[in-house]
Amino acid sequence: MTACVNKKHTRRVALAISASLVGALSLGAAAPAVAFATNDGIQTLAGDTQDSLRDGKVTAWADQDGDGITATEFTFNGEAQYVVPTTVKPRENSAFNLPVAGYKVAYYKKTSTKDPNAGTDVPSDRSADGYKLTYIRDKGTIVQEGTYVAVVLPDISGIQASEGAQIEFTIVGNKLENARVTEYGMPDDEIITYNGTYRPFNTTGGLSIYVGDHALSIGSGEDLKSYKIYLNGEPLPEGTGIVDAGDYSVELFGDGQYAGQTATIEFTIEPIDLSAAQIAFDQGEQYAQVGGATGQMPAYVSKIDGFSLQDYGTATDGKSFVDASAGVNAPGNGIVAHLEFLKAESTQTTPNGAAGSYTYKLSVQNGDGTECTNVVGEKKITVVRYDDTAVIKYDGAVVTGDKHDVDTTSTNHFNKDYISVREDNAGAKKLDYTVSYFKKSADGYAPVEESATQWPGEYYVQIAVADDSYAWGGVAEVEFTVNAVEVQDADAYVTYKGEAFDDGDVVDVYSGEDLMANLSISAYDQDGEKLPADAFDLEVKDEDGNVVTELVDAGDYTATIKEKDESVYRLEDGADPTVEFTVEKVVIDGAMATDDTAADNAVARLAGTMTYHYVDTYTYTGEAIVPTFEYDVTSPVQGYDKAEDWKALPTASYKISFKDEKGNKVDECVEPGKYTAVVTDNAKDDNYVVKFEKDFWISNARVFNDVENDEWYSEYVYEAAKNSWMTGFDGTNFFGPDQQITRGDVAVVLWKMAGKPQPQGAPSDDSEDWYTEQGGWNTGFGDVNGKMYYAEAIAWAKSAELVTGYDGTDSYRPDAFISRQELATMLGRYAEKCKVDVAGAEADLSAYADASSVAPFAEEYVEYAVSAKVMGQDVTELRPADDITRAEVAAMVVRLNGQFDFDLML
Repeated sequence: MTACVNKKHTRRVALAISASLVGALSLGAAAPAVAFATNDGIQTLAGDTQDSLRDGKVTAWADQDGDGITATEFTFNGEAQYVVPTTVKPRENSAFNLPVAGYKVAYYKKTSTKDPNAGTDVPSDRSADGYKLTYIRDKGTIVQEGTYVAVVLPDISGIQASEGAQIEFTIVGNKLENARVTEYGMPDDEIITYNGTYRPFNTTGGLSIYVGDHALSIGSGEDLKSYKIYLNGEPLPEGTGIVDAGDYSVELFGDGQYAGQTATIEFTIEPIDLSAAQIAFDQGEQYAQVGGATGQMPAYVSKIDGFSLQDYGTATDGKSFVDASAGVNAPGNGIVAHLEFLKAESTQTTPNGAAGSYTYKLSVQNGDGTECTNVVGEKKITVVRYDDTAVIKYDGAVVTGDKHDVDTTSTNHFNKDYISVREDNAGAKKLDYTVSYFKKSADGYAPVEESATQWPGEYYVQIAVADDSYAWGGVAEVEFTVNAVEVQDADAYVTYKGEAFDDGDVVDVYSGEDLMANLSISAYDQDGEKLPADAFDLEVKDEDGNVVTELVDAGDYTATIKEKDESVYRLEDGADPTVEFTVEKVVIDGAMATDDTAADNAVARLAGTMTYHYVDTYTYTGEAIVPTFEYDVTSPVQGYDKAEDWKALPTASYKISFKDEKGNKVDECVEPGKYTAVVTDNAKDDNYVVKFEKDFWISNARVFNDVENDEWYSEYVYEAAKNSWMTGFDGTNFFGPDQQITRGDVAVVLWKMAGKPQPQGAPSDDSEDWYTEQGGWNTGFGDVNGKMYYAEAIAWAKSAELVTGYDGTDSYRPDAFISRQELATMLGRYAEKCKVDVAGAEADLSAYADASSVAPFAEEYVEYAVSAKVMGQDVTELRPADDITRAEVAAMVVRLNGQFDFDLML
């Protein structure tokens, strides 16, 4: 369709050219003037982009708030949610970013009805897979569960959804069957623990029912008509709330947006584990204080994990009571906490308040004496009474009291070397002490090891005097916080070549290279700021569970984001940091492969052949020809745009046999003729699955009758001919490699290399058109016949400033031979138009014997041609003023190919 930029990328961006213009112009002989006298089939860039949107793809997008995302599924939250396309890749042209003038984004709801026009070119509002779409005028109404489509379209009237680049997205969860029960106002807190109170739905201190992030209302006509609660399968009285621990279910009856829906949701109220519960006495939470009267000893437990109990019974029986019966204050409807003194484990025989250690056992029963299922287990608690209070300091400041009852020192770190414990404030004798560490969680503070306090969190340290004589005592607590950046699950993800991928995605196809460097982590904090690349570690395992440091084989892998030991970055609780991915085997002709489940992801071709009469041909040598092969990945894997990238197919991956043109098996291929290479899989190589056949010829013929296959220029001539930049003389198989070439023919070669574009800008004279029926092409040169085969090419070259008048005149001299330095000048100007720094190219021309004969006008361009290895290869003279031959032109333009992107000419 157009010229080739380099071996890895086929240029498709600038122009779409009709088949009538693709034929090569015969050089060296006159061609009919009508051959290039029309522009039929040429479209502008904008038109091409619009046309190729039909099969284009949305490659990047954001959410309704403008935040970049990779997912296309939203969870219903009662608010509008939708995809906003930000980058679009048309079928053929370059990707572009949105918003941009001339394009719009339209939204549709996908129906379950197949469009009758599916599979045709008739434009309609249908999805890419053929289903009818319903237009959505206001994207703010995209709230309810369903499948939707965002379509990037040219901003013109009458355009249909099937003519644009589409991306499908869904909203899920807007069903009662997806409801969940949580603590009131806490949509993410589904672990509910008994708290000794009556908890109805939708009341502070009670419970809530959520779908997504939306709390369902009851009896308002919007969400629920009513509900019914069951405990252990038995229905509770209507209107009852939740009290006891146990297994519950709630039957929901929908209303409003859930009209007609019913669902039964199960949930559990967990009992309190007494052994891990936080306990407070009637005297507070301090377990150590100055001794004295009996009244200073704890009489009963006043709090269990934050809920309050009241004194029950006598002042000495150690019992306390909580009623959870919603208004009936009777022991049988609540729980009784019993604090029992353990004489055998105490230093005193009775809890008399004298200096010493006192141990109690806490247990709980129902108010009627039966086993309690709301608070389970038991707990031993030791309290200390001492004669005098020691002075506890941290970092030079006196610390006193219980952090729950009084203000205490607060710090952002803790160093136990800063602790000082003495008998008094005057610097008396030092005392021994113990240090205990506690970390805050959703259920209160829990003991932790000292090493755990390096991690982010809220902590307190309890400093307790350790004096076995109980002459001195005291307890003080220091609060401190280790700050951290908590990264949410959705804000930390594994990427491959910079693109996030989902569980089970194929990210690449085996290439023989280590692909590990393509894996990385993208993570963002709560403010959307990107975290350092080393904020987390990435662990990769193969399908056998082995950790791998190189990704060098095909197979199934898992990548896990790991918190680093020395980092303040943490994944949120419950985050799933692991993603599964696959590196595929190279599969060529999977339909015939030994692995019947494999699908093609690559194509193969013969290597080292020349194309002669449109078939793959090897040159006859008299020796056996053993073909080799190349393959190109065609699967749209992560970060791969399907541009050509041919790699050698290892000979160890296949076995090869041969057939002659009659289908008979032959041992080797020597004589001229047609052969078939039969390639089968070598099971010893697990990274390739191959089974295919390729026809080829052995020939002693030549592409051009006058170009020997072993000439230095034969490869260049064949390449120039293959790309249709140069052909043989009109109607013959003769190339004329040693013949000089005219200035008009060189203009045609450059024009073909650029993809045969139209002249740029406007004609330099008073004419309004580049082409007229009367005069042909308006080249701006007085000596160029506008109806000659080279006229359009010269007009384009003039408009692109690649050629100028001869010696400052308006004459081009199209039929004059061109010199080597004149061609170097044209090629240098070509490179400049393609954004190459020609003036900055450095080459030592003094290495050539005739360097001084390079004309001043051409010196800069000859230096560029030499530095770019386009000119002066393997010779000692440049011969700048010599007429250049057609073979030399072929060599120079083929060497120029791949130096830069020809698209930039346009």
